[in-house]
Parts: sequence; C-alpha cells; structure tokens
Amino acid sequence: MRHDTNERATAPSGRRPEPLCGAFPTWGDLLAMLGIFLGANLLVGGTAGLVRLALLGAEAPDAAQAGRMLFVTYLLSMGLALGGVLLYRRLRGGRGCVARLSRRGLDPALLGWALLLVVALEVVLDPLTSRLPGPPYEAMGRGAWTFAALVVLAPLLEELLCRGAVLEALRSRRGDRAAWIGSSLFFGIMHLYPAQALGAFAIGLVLGYVCLVSGSLWGAVVLHAANNALAYWLMTAGYAETSCAEAVGHRGLYVVLYAAALGAAVAAVRGLRRAGRRLRAAADKNREAA
Repeated sequence: MRHDTNERATAPSGRRPEPLCGAFPTWGDLLAMLGIFLGANLLVGGTAGLVRLALLGAEAPDAAQAGRMLFVTYLLSMGLALGGVLLYRRLRGGRGCVARLSRRGLDPALLGWALLLVVALEVVLDPLTSRLPGPPYEAMGRGAWTFAALVVLAPLLEELLCRGAVLEALRSRRGDRAAWIGSSLFFGIMHLYPAQALGAFAIGLVLGYVCLVSGSLWGAVVLHAANNALAYWLMTAGYAETSCAEAVGHRGLYVVLYAAALGAAVAAVRGLRRAGRRLRAAADKNREAA
C-alpha cells in the first residue's frame, strides 16, 4: 500500500503502459483470484453455519444475533479472501502498489457528482434489478453490528480488493480501460446474486473511474460507504425488496422520477468528466512544479 500525493491521475484511456511484473495478471489470474474469494466465503460461511446450528439448533437468530454473525463472518471471509489474493499476487510475481492513497480522492466536486450518479443509477436500473433474484435481506440482521459490517467493513475491504489489488494489477499490465472494466466485472460477480451483481457492476464503473482520475482509493471508499448506508436505511425501512415503482405508488409520479434520474445521470457523467479534467490539470501542474 502506498501513500502518494503526487501520483499522476489518469482517466480510463485504454493506454497500455509497460508491464511492471511479467505476465501477471492474465485473465486466468483474475479467475483464480475470484476463486480465492468464493472459496474463502464458502469456507467461512459453511463453518459459521455449523457453529450457528450447534449454538441455536433449528431456532432462527434474532435481528441482533444475525447482525453479530454477519459482522464476524464477513470480517473473517473478506480478511481471508484479501489475504489469499495478496499472497497469490505475490507468488505470481505481482509488484507495485496495492492501493493508492491520495487526498485527491476526497475532492468534493468529484465525490458529489459521483454520488449523484450512483443514486441515479439505482433508480435507472431498478426496473431490471427489481425483477432479478436478490440476497436474503432478513438474514443480515439489524442494528449496530449490521451497520458496521455493511457501512464500515465492506467499503474498506471490498475497495482494497477490487479497486486496490485487482484494479492496480490490471492497470500495470493492460492499461486503464481494462483495469476499469475488469475490476468492475470482478466487483459485480463477487456479489453473486443477479440483482446485486448488476447494480454492483454499474456502481463499480463509477468507483473505478473515481479511483483512476483521482489516483486514490479514498473516494471509492467514501462513495461505497454512502451507497451502503442508503441501502441499509432502505432495508431497515422495509423497502429492500420493493421496487421504485411500488414505493412511489403512482405511475405518473414514477415516470417523472425515472426521467429525473436519467437527466441526473447524464448531468453527473458530465460533471465527473469536468472534475476529472480539473484533477488531471492540477496533477500535471504539481508535477511540473516538482
């Protein structure tokens, strides 16, 4: 992990820099890293299921117990997955940084436009995601432990894995565009459930863009946390499995909301591009001054 305040910010341009670490990563390496993630989740999830059965029998845990179980199992599974991916990366000859940590990732304009785009995409994709299978939200529990797992652990650990280890590995070998799309696909697939996978891929594109134009992981962590906080609020309010159209309850109002979300998405994309150009110009100026 490297803290670098002068690293040049680059957009997803498709540029192919010289490889830093031999043949790694191939697309087979990406599949292997995804397999490590899935294996870690199966191992920890299966063990947790046996422990819960031994402690509670057939009795379902209450919301607080489910939240504590979610926190512990998530911490163990993601910690094991991240450690396994980093070890695999090292054994395969991967070199260079795992995550870039620069204050540019906390640029207010960049974060504001990106957050608007994330929220707009949730509405735009809802007609499709609401018809696809989603996760068992009730099993996640409620309360402080669930909130900590979803809004603190998930943004940190998933960003270190997806926009850290995976994106940076792809970027060193195949350029910004492949890193942008490949890390977003990885992020989507690791969510497994089709509804979550589609949304995660789209949001991953936003998070990956923020990382690439800012040269920092911090912006993606903040945006991921904000998105999950919104999802947690919807879950506790009973809207997790309710489509936008059902929540609005009036077709005319829903059409207006959907049109507004489309317009907001277009405006946010333009705003992100302007913020990215400004950050690149500032980075170039700092390089020249240095």
